Amino acid sequence: MPKEIKKRGRRAEKKRKEERGAADELEQNANYVPITGQTAAAEEEEAEAAYYGDGAQHPNDDSQFYGLLTDEEAEYFRGADEVLESNSFADAAERGLFIANVYREADGKELKIASSQGCSRLLEKLVLLSTPAQLKKLWRVFTGHFLNLVQHRFASHCCEVLFERSVVVASREMDPAYVPDGGLTEKEAETAGDEVFASMESLFLYMLNELEPSIIPLLSHTFASHPLRALLLILSGQPVSSSTSQSLVQSRKKKNISITTDFAPPEAREAGAAIAVPDSFTEAVERIVAAVGAGLDVEEIRAMALHPIGSPTLQVLLQLEMRKSRNERKRSGGGEEVTLLGKLAGISAGGEEEGEEEGEEGKRPSSFFSNLLYDPVGSHLAEKIMSYAPKREFKKLYKAHFRTRMGSLARNETAGFVVVRVLEKLGKDVMKEAIGEILKEVGGMIERGQVAVIKTLIDVCGKQEVDTTEIAKAISDAYNCTPEQLIPKMLSLTPADLTPPPPPNPDDTKEPPKPKRDPKQRHGSLLAQSMLQHPGPLHTLITTSLTSQSSSTLTALSQHPQASHIIQAFLLSPHSSAPDRRRLLNQLRGAWGSLATHPAGSHIVDAAWTATAPPLANYKQAVAEELVKAEREIRESFFGRNVWRNWALDRYKTRRSEWFGLAREAAAAAAAPSSSSLASGVGAMRIGGGGGPGAAAAQGGGQKQQQGERKKTAIELARERHAAKRAASGQPKTGSGSNAVVATAPKRQRVA
Repeated sequence: MPKEIKKRGRRAEKKRKEERGAADELEQNANYVPITGQTAAAEEEEAEAAYYGDGAQHPNDDSQFYGLLTDEEAEYFRGADEVLESNSFADAAERGLFIANVYREADGKELKIASSQGCSRLLEKLVLLSTPAQLKKLWRVFTGHFLNLVQHRFASHCCEVLFERSVVVASREMDPAYVPDGGLTEKEAETAGDEVFASMESLFLYMLNELEPSIIPLLSHTFASHPLRALLLILSGQPVSSSTSQSLVQSRKKKNISITTDFAPPEAREAGAAIAVPDSFTEAVERIVAAVGAGLDVEEIRAMALHPIGSPTLQVLLQLEMRKSRNERKRSGGGEEVTLLGKLAGISAGGEEEGEEEGEEGKRPSSFFSNLLYDPVGSHLAEKIMSYAPKREFKKLYKAHFRTRMGSLARNETAGFVVVRVLEKLGKDVMKEAIGEILKEVGGMIERGQVAVIKTLIDVCGKQEVDTTEIAKAISDAYNCTPEQLIPKMLSLTPADLTPPPPPNPDDTKEPPKPKRDPKQRHGSLLAQSMLQHPGPLHTLITTSLTSQSSSTLTALSQHPQASHIIQAFLLSPHSSAPDRRRLLNQLRGAWGSLATHPAGSHIVDAAWTATAPPLANYKQAVAEELVKAEREIRESFFGRNVWRNWALDRYKTRRSEWFGLAREAAAAAAAPSSSSLASGVGAMRIGGGGGPGAAAAQGGGQKQQQGERKKTAIELARERHAAKRAASGQPKTGSGSNAVVATAPKRQRVA
């Protein structure tokens, strides 16, 4: 019998004795369980079993490793990514040939590329630029692996882009006459071998069959929850790239991949719009929502509502559930609280009797919904519920949780966002009661800088034509200052904020640090802009404060990033009277040249073009004279060149009569739009660069310039009328040289 290999020495002998002693102790105590390791693992398994359920597949049970790319393969795909990023293609055919070659090299390596940290973004770009045939080939590779791919850190992004890109193809395939660009012809399909050509709708359904058994564990998965949210929105026909949906689907660290080319396929360009989807997609969404509602009890939904990852997924599910009609919700509810909204808020989806009853079972979910309003994570879910809740359910929730608590909720920093959503849906009859509750807390909200609720209250009152005198009085009493101090106090401005920064040192190569933006200044500016859009005491408060400022202070406010928006809104507001505008224009006299070269002040100069409409037309010429005197500084500045173009100062210098004609046309056009379009003009000028004659000529006159036509002057029109009269009376042509006018009457056809 072979002997046991033993190490010599006293230390080895001591170690063997300790091991024998530990083994004897274990034999004596058969029920011994280590404190670390097994106990923690057992508790974790029990917690997962309680959350996921016994029959569901855990997210990481079927994880699979697809291998790594070799160094040569990784180098090739990184080079292909750089070529796509440079976008140096002559036409669409050249780009399509390059993408086809990349797919040929990636044949059999798609799963490795999708799970690669350095090459997964290449696959995302390829998906955005692929033809329907190439997309279907990628679908066939991914089929059977979607449960693993959506849980992968990098492959989940590829799945999300693939879903969003392919749903457009599925929508187009609903048309019997649809022929995909780059699709296979009949001859190519015959020689394609054993490949099975399936519709995009069937490929989606195959993928859903793979994910549905494990849908509940995926709701709060770190990586799988993002493509799952996108998939639910896509199957319902909603755009994923919209501002409201993007915050639910993507994380803040997500780096979007966009197509910077005109050669993209039409399906890729339409991926951000709402589209029609097959009926099977709608049925799949209803099936998933019903399965989640039936598979989770009240405690699990409550835990998910407060989960940082599960809460956004629950928001999508609730949004899809509340979009259904009352009859559909009643049929699915079956008279019991089995819907997500019913379990979360204690509201039944069935008839009126169950929603109005206040039994013992409904108290606990209702109290939980009240606590949800104050939670940093759960308040987002409460916002979504109040925004999309049907009329009947909204009334129940408002009566139970908001009606008598609007003031205290608006005062809270977190619950105030939910109050904003509630105010946007209140009717005129209930609005007066809500105003009385909120006005009691206006002073405290303004003191803490929480003015979002006040701004929404003003906007809603303007839409429903509710008197805002009490709101104006409450705001004035809360600030309790002179008119001159109102604007600086609303924006929390200090003398240092209004002091221009020193000029940069040319010897210093480092860029100066950007000043930190104060959220209070932004919200105060938005509040003042909303007050300017409503006539009456609210508008008077801001107008009096602006006109009470000194010339130096008003110039400094015009150069402030947030305060300049208030001055611009005042100049463009249809409720600003001509005397008030004249007073403000006089205070800015002598500063137009410096404002034109400033990033924020240049927008004030652009707004002055609209503000100097009759009866202030003489101020337009005075501003133009100041700008022409500072021509050198204006032309050297990027913002100054925009102002020079928007004011058409080249015409003012050389063809002044045409410039005055443009001013008259601008005055006539400014009188035509409604107040809503003028209110939105502030944002439009900020983005578009201005609303002066240069912009009007670029937009309105662009079509005539493309057709080779030119706007005729007044003297040319008079000459044509004179020539037409002479031609009608039969008089001969008069004049010689350049003054001769030839009649432009249509030629008569020959009579055979």
